[in-house]
Amino acid sequence: MKKLFMTLLAVAAVGIAGSAKAQEQPELGSTEATVENSKDGVVTWSAGAAESALHRGVKTQPLSMLEGINEVEVSFTIIPKDKWHSFVEFQAFDAGVVKELWINGIKRSLNKEIYPYEDSMVEKVRLIADNEILRYSGKIEDMQTWNTVRMIVSGVTPKTSFAWVANPESDKAKHGFAIDNIEMKVISTVTRENTLRIMTYNVQNGIWGDEQNNYDNFVKWMQEQDPDICIFCESQTIYKTQTHEKCDVTERYLPYGKGHSWERGTEPYFEPKGWIELGTRWGHTYAKIGAHIDNHPVTVTSKYPVTLVQKLGDKNPHEIWHGGIHAQVVVDGKTINIVGYHTWPFGMSRETRGKGKAIEAESTAELGGHLYRTYETEFFIENTVNNPKFADEKYWIITGDTNCRSSLDDAFLGYGPKSPRYGSNNYVLDHSGCKDITKTYNSPDQRDVLMSSTQKQARIDIMYGSDEMMSRVIRAEIPKDEFTGAPYNAKMKFYDKSSDHLPVIVDFKWR
Repeated sequence: MKKLFMTLLAVAAVGIAGSAKAQEQPELGSTEATVENSKDGVVTWSAGAAESALHRGVKTQPLSMLEGINEVEVSFTIIPKDKWHSFVEFQAFDAGVVKELWINGIKRSLNKEIYPYEDSMVEKVRLIADNEILRYSGKIEDMQTWNTVRMIVSGVTPKTSFAWVANPESDKAKHGFAIDNIEMKVISTVTRENTLRIMTYNVQNGIWGDEQNNYDNFVKWMQEQDPDICIFCESQTIYKTQTHEKCDVTERYLPYGKGHSWERGTEPYFEPKGWIELGTRWGHTYAKIGAHIDNHPVTVTSKYPVTLVQKLGDKNPHEIWHGGIHAQVVVDGKTINIVGYHTWPFGMSRETRGKGKAIEAESTAELGGHLYRTYETEFFIENTVNNPKFADEKYWIITGDTNCRSSLDDAFLGYGPKSPRYGSNNYVLDHSGCKDITKTYNSPDQRDVLMSSTQKQARIDIMYGSDEMMSRVIRAEIPKDEFTGAPYNAKMKFYDKSSDHLPVIVDFKWR
């Protein structure tokens, strides 16, 4: 057998031709490739089907033998059955984002048709046959017109596996394809050694979905991710376990620990003892909390000592809704300034909320909520990175739940780059000197792909970095996995285990 560098030769999950179950949807993973060789950076899987076999589904094994992988190039040859009008869907499980797509030597735009965002567990790219991006075969048994496909996938881990599926919505036997020469090459690796990992995550009402498990699912996932610094939005326990009944303040574990009430300026208000206790379970023994104006404060936890610089909005509770935090963390002699914030979440302006449906609707139509978010963001930026007091600081991370779309995604959204709908994030881009890390790293050409940070189609959780931080980025992902993509509990109206948001994780070369 021909050996390929980092090669996957996958086995069909289900064959179409002559199958009594041709009209049934294949169960992915029922047949997996067998590793033949894993030595000196070369991995070979065996193929168990003839080249002319038609498939409904093909899946590889997880890349468990490859520690520290980050970006890979996946290539293969594929051909749809004659007169087939559908698509093959490439799927990446437990991965980050598809950054580039090439078909038959032509770079293809990852637009909404090809790149549908459907869920938060699987990264998908549709290889469309209807518009002849993929060539058909003349006769399937001849295999004369193979298509060559190549793509770059970022955020790959040892848990990642790949799959190719004929139109999942179709039950017609003719929707089959032949695939061959499946190859994966590692482009870059990231190890924890000499790496600083920063995470921002809106954890939905103080990890509401995992309270009943003593946060065990969350802690296990955090241990696996192993971040050095975290910025958590919605960092307060609000409801009793698995209910919508609010806890008394003394019953709330997060942020201050049970038995503590809080008032601005008192000792418990400055020390989030609940987060310190919980964070210790994944190695974060330090924590500071930002302005606690309403039920959604922002908390920073860390492996390294955290210095609270200012509680953003604490002195302006009638002007700022959720508030934020400016903290400093010193790592290997470098002071990192963390600005974590969470903006106004509603469509209407703050001034019109509660003044009747008609007034609220009018304000929403006039984009009142977007204008108010921009006002809050200006407050956060001007009091931190643009404050002359911090003019000598070079290392800045600005992050949080912005409740605002980004103009960098305008090719996908289409509001126009200067739309007030982007006001909050445009203020950061235009006035802070910082760049959008996940977008810049994963999509330097700003293609029209939405790397959503929520369980739905919205990239609103964003991490920005100053030039000194950007120059060190070696990995930036919004992970999709079994924990972060936990299902929605329709009865209880929350997401089991995790959150309605996804985390943003960035690795920096630090030492």
